[in-house]
Amino acid sequence: MKNVLTTLLILLSVAGFSQTKISEPNQNTIKNDYLKGLHKPTEEERENISLQLTPNLDIYTSEGKKITFNEVLPLLKSKKFSLDPYINDNNELKAAVLSPVIEDANSIEQKVSKKTEKGERVGKYAKPFNVTDINGEEYSLEELKGKIIVLNFWFVECKPCVMEIPDLNKLVEKYEGEEVVFLGLAINKTQKLNSFLTKKEFKYKIIPESMDVINSYEITSYPAHIVINQSSKVVFSATGLGSNTIGDLEKTIKKLLKE
Repeated sequence: MKNVLTTLLILLSVAGFSQTKISEPNQNTIKNDYLKGLHKPTEEERENISLQLTPNLDIYTSEGKKITFNEVLPLLKSKKFSLDPYINDNNELKAAVLSPVIEDANSIEQKVSKKTEKGERVGKYAKPFNVTDINGEEYSLEELKGKIIVLNFWFVECKPCVMEIPDLNKLVEKYEGEEVVFLGLAINKTQKLNSFLTKKEFKYKIIPESMDVINSYEITSYPAHIVINQSSKVVFSATGLGSNTIGDLEKTIKKLLKE
């Protein structure tokens, strides 16, 4: 239970959820129509519910304007804004409100960010995972030991993620037949992914609903890439749509195949 609570606190900090202490639950019920019947969770309620930031969560500005998950990510990354969660009477997270970041939340986020800088992953053993792709094929870190594992963290609504798919497909084609496994760990559910993939081909092995792995690897921005070597160590990590990312991925794979 302690590990679960720790994970939730990290998720709240990474997502920018404000940690303001709430003493009177009734005072937190929102009068705005778009949040009618919802309230900020108390400290006790925070310990018993999952407050994960996902693309399906309704997010609003403090003025009540609804904004998309894709719009929120860069704002949270700037550390100038936080998200206040709102739950219903059944302790279910239903919405969040974007607001200027408070000092305490900023301090917490900075601490978490220091722990999750991409450079700190390199050289460490990869976090174990067991996943199943949309075709029912199973993959695990243990079973893939001895192979090069290329991970892509993405979701359908992420424009930069979608933009780099054609280049990622070329990597898959280039190393077909080699001991290289390409896994696309998506936030979205299978139905949405299948709908997307009928319009746009993505040659990675697509893993739906990958929040467990995403949280394990402390991914906070998208797209994100990790390469794991034959000894299960992380040798490459990058986030965002960079001009050199695909080239760096290829250089890493080439180097590992020669070792």
